[in-house]
Amino acid sequence: MRIELDSSPPPPPTHDDSISELDDAEAEARVSSLTDKIRANPSDHEAATELCALLERLGRDMDLFALVSARLDETDVPELRRSLEHYKRVALQRLASAARSDGRHDEASIYDEALSAMEVS
Repeated sequence: MRIELDSSPPPPPTHDDSISELDDAEAEARVSSLTDKIRANPSDHEAATELCALLERLGRDMDLFALVSARLDETDVPELRRSLEHYKRVALQRLASAARSDGRHDEASIYDEALSAMEVS
């Protein structure tokens, strides 16, 4: 009997439907609130994960990439790392796509290389 393991990345963490119900102004206000909350308590992983979801939803890919990169450097919790790696992958894919469509091919290749490095590790 052969068992195949699913090597696809884990799905993003689930969040309250309230995130999807926020309009952009409310989402931006929530981003600001969560940012302040994380500055006051950097170990608040729940707030950081919610912030990632909001930044992804708002298309703030560079902010999302910066946040998850910093958080990945600071944590060794496997479940949290998987969640952050998902968001990092999403941000890099979207940053590469945007750079490519804007004709910034050298920049897109940097994002593509970072994505490839994630697949290797």
